Amino acid sequence: MDEINTTDAYIIEALIIMAAISLLMSRVIVDELQKLDAKQRESDDDASASSPRLPRRRCSTAVERHSHLIHLYLMLDLGYGLPDLDALLLWASRDPNSHRPRLREEVESGEFG
Repeated sequence: MDEINTTDAYIIEALIIMAAISLLMSRVIVDELQKLDAKQRESDDDASASSPRLPRRRCSTAVERHSHLIHLYLMLDLGYGLPDLDALLLWASRDPNSHRPRLREEVESGEFG
């Protein structure tokens, strides 16, 4: 959120709501991971004594790291198809600010300073 420079109240409100939903979903997923781990520990009596419990922070980091896969699985579970990879990569690679002069061009022309 700190990377988006805006004073528009609607955008700020939307960002705060999205951050709250993201935090809530992360906590739900972490709780489910801990329940799954507890079930596996019950079935594996030998492994439960030697393996450590799942710390909340480590689980949260794993959820954050793999959020793109979580989104993909959720999308597939909801019946959406996979995006066209070529179109997606082209869209993501295009410069959204192509109309703006580049810093190097400004420095070379003497406009920067």
